[in-house]
Amino acid sequence: MKHICRFCGKTFETGTSLGAHTLSCIYNPNKNNMEKKRRETRFRNINMIERTLNCECCGKEFTLTCSDNEFHNNKRKKCCSASCSHKLAVLKCDTESKNKKIREYWSNKNITYKKYTCEYCGKEFTRKEHRGKYCSDECSSMSRSKKLSESAIKRKLGGLNPLTTYKSFKQGIYKGIKCDSSWELAFVIYCIDNNIKIERYDKSLQYTFNGKICNFYPDFLVENELVEIKGFWTKRNIAKREQCKNVKFIDKFSIKKYIDYVELKYGKDFIKMYNADVV
Repeated sequence: MKHICRFCGKTFETGTSLGAHTLSCIYNPNKNNMEKKRRETRFRNINMIERTLNCECCGKEFTLTCSDNEFHNNKRKKCCSASCSHKLAVLKCDTESKNKKIREYWSNKNITYKKYTCEYCGKEFTRKEHRGKYCSDECSSMSRSKKLSESAIKRKLGGLNPLTTYKSFKQGIYKGIKCDSSWELAFVIYCIDNNIKIERYDKSLQYTFNGKICNFYPDFLVENELVEIKGFWTKRNIAKREQCKNVKFIDKFSIKKYIDYVELKYGKDFIKMYNADVV
């Protein structure tokens, strides 16, 4: 179906094209009135004025062009920047009422607190009912390690292979640095690959354990920081950590970052990277 302009006779394929042409057709006697009506319909308030306003967050002055209708109905920009707008939204957030609702919710739960005695260290603590037997995650981890060790002894598990020695089992030297375990090897490889200065520490620190003064030899000196790698938190190791504040301890949780890096780059048999001619 062809659409024909009634003013100039030009044909169009769609009605949309004809409507757009009618507004600008030079033969249309009502062209000016139609354009004016169109502008009034699109802009209900065409009095756009440049105004100087103060930011409601920081108080800084900024310029804004808006109509009277937008200005009086608060349908306008209120802040000088996006960051101030975000801060204003946070300030207007009614946190007190939200916290009150949260407290009311949990108060209706009838949660009871009880006193317990830690099964590992014997310390008394208060906790929600049916929420564990230990005063801290550290006691829980140490208790679990102790139970696993006792179970392994009863079942006669673990121990070194009699055909090998401890030195040949996991010890070795990598690029001139002595390592006592695969964890230490992974840590050394990570430091060397990332140009982190590392060397074996050969001096001792003193600490007190069971009323005796003992010597503690940290593993490495990493960019003027002492580092010790420990697999299990025994009472002796806890005494070292509490008394030697200048030593950074890496346990089985924080070592995972270095092991994952080495396994991803060199494979899970990275222990073969020890120097074959120096053991």
